Amino acid sequence: MTLPLYYDAMNEKGLCIAGLNFAGYADYKKYDADKVNITPFELIPWLLGQFSSVREVKKNIQKLNLVNINFSEQLPLSPLHWLVADKQESIVIESVKEGLKIYDNPVG
Repeated sequence: MTLPLYYDAMNEKGLCIAGLNFAGYADYKKYDADKVNITPFELIPWLLGQFSSVREVKKNIQKLNLVNINFSEQLPLSPLHWLVADKQESIVIESVKEGLKIYDNPVG
Protein backbone atom coordinates (compact mmCIF):
# COMPACT_ATOMS: atom_id res chain seq x y z
CA MET A 1 0.00 0.00 0.00
CA THR A 2 1.25 3.46 -0.88
CA LEU A 3 0.18 6.35 1.32
CA PRO A 4 1.09 9.90 0.25
CA LEU A 5 2.41 12.27 2.91
CA TYR A 6 1.43 15.91 2.36
CA TYR A 7 2.78 19.03 4.02
CA ASP A 8 0.43 21.27 2.06
CA ALA A 9 -2.39 20.68 -0.39
CA MET A 10 -5.62 22.12 -1.82
CA ASN A 11 -8.85 20.43 -2.88
CA GLU A 12 -11.07 21.20 -5.88
CA LYS A 13 -13.30 23.47 -3.74
CA GLY A 14 -10.40 25.79 -2.83
CA LEU A 15 -9.81 24.58 0.74
CA CYS A 16 -6.07 24.80 1.43
CA ILE A 17 -4.07 23.28 4.29
CA ALA A 18 -0.42 23.55 5.29
CA GLY A 19 1.30 21.57 8.05
CA LEU A 20 3.81 23.81 9.84
CA ASN A 21 6.47 23.07 12.44
CA PHE A 22 5.22 23.23 16.04
CA ALA A 23 8.15 21.66 17.90
CA GLY A 24 7.85 21.65 21.67
CA TYR A 25 4.09 22.24 21.65
CA ALA A 26 2.38 19.57 19.54
CA ASP A 27 0.80 16.84 21.65
CA TYR A 28 -0.97 13.89 20.07
CA LYS A 29 -3.44 11.75 22.00
CA LYS A 30 -4.41 8.15 22.74
CA TYR A 31 -7.29 6.52 20.87
CA ASP A 32 -10.70 7.85 21.96
CA ALA A 33 -13.72 5.71 21.05
CA ASP A 34 -16.01 8.79 21.20
CA LYS A 35 -14.06 10.69 18.52
CA VAL A 36 -12.96 10.34 14.92
CA ASN A 37 -9.40 9.06 15.39
CA ILE A 38 -6.84 9.87 12.71
CA THR A 39 -3.09 10.30 12.79
CA PRO A 40 -1.52 13.71 12.18
CA PHE A 41 -0.14 12.56 8.81
CA GLU A 42 -3.72 11.75 7.74
CA LEU A 43 -5.15 15.15 8.72
CA ILE A 44 -4.56 16.99 5.44
CA PRO A 45 -6.07 14.38 3.09
CA TRP A 46 -8.88 13.65 5.57
CA LEU A 47 -9.96 17.30 5.87
CA LEU A 48 -9.63 17.92 2.14
CA GLY A 49 -11.70 14.83 1.37
CA GLN A 50 -14.45 15.72 3.87
CA PHE A 51 -14.92 19.49 3.66
CA SER A 52 -15.10 22.33 1.15
CA SER A 53 -14.68 25.37 3.43
CA VAL A 54 -13.12 26.59 6.65
CA ARG A 55 -16.64 27.05 8.03
CA GLU A 56 -17.33 23.32 7.59
CA VAL A 57 -13.99 22.42 9.19
CA LYS A 58 -14.72 24.65 12.21
CA LYS A 59 -18.17 23.11 12.60
CA ASN A 60 -16.83 19.54 12.66
CA ILE A 61 -13.27 19.67 14.01
CA GLN A 62 -14.13 19.01 17.67
CA LYS A 63 -15.19 15.48 16.66
CA LEU A 64 -11.57 14.80 15.75
CA ASN A 65 -8.81 13.18 17.82
CA LEU A 66 -5.24 13.26 16.50
CA VAL A 67 -3.75 9.99 17.69
CA ASN A 68 -0.12 9.37 18.53
CA ILE A 69 0.66 6.71 15.92
CA ASN A 70 3.87 6.97 13.90
CA PHE A 71 3.83 6.52 10.14
CA SER A 72 6.58 3.93 10.57
CA GLU A 73 9.58 3.20 12.77
CA GLN A 74 11.70 5.16 10.30
CA LEU A 75 9.24 8.07 10.07
CA PRO A 76 8.03 9.25 13.50
CA LEU A 77 5.34 11.90 13.74
CA SER A 78 6.32 15.47 13.06
CA PRO A 79 5.30 18.09 15.64
CA LEU A 80 2.91 20.16 13.54
CA HIS A 81 0.09 22.64 13.63
CA TRP A 82 -2.00 23.40 10.55
CA LEU A 83 -3.07 26.50 8.67
CA VAL A 84 -6.44 25.96 6.98
CA ALA A 85 -7.74 28.57 4.53
CA ASP A 86 -10.28 29.23 1.82
CA LYS A 87 -11.15 32.44 -0.02
CA GLN A 88 -13.24 33.68 2.94
CA GLU A 89 -11.28 32.90 6.10
CA SER A 90 -8.34 31.20 7.74
CA ILE A 91 -7.82 29.20 10.95
CA VAL A 92 -5.01 27.45 12.78
CA ILE A 93 -5.51 23.97 14.27
CA GLU A 94 -3.28 22.90 17.15
CA SER A 95 -3.22 19.64 19.08
CA VAL A 96 -1.71 20.57 22.45
CA LYS A 97 -1.71 19.03 25.95
CA GLU A 98 -5.03 20.75 26.76
CA GLY A 99 -6.67 19.28 23.65
CA LEU A 100 -7.51 20.35 20.13
CA LYS A 101 -7.48 24.16 19.74
CA ILE A 102 -8.82 26.22 16.86
CA TYR A 103 -7.79 29.85 16.36
CA ASP A 104 -9.16 32.33 13.86
CA ASN A 105 -6.34 33.66 11.71
CA PRO A 106 -7.72 36.80 10.04
CA VAL A 107 -6.35 37.56 6.59
CA GLY A 108 -4.62 40.93 6.37
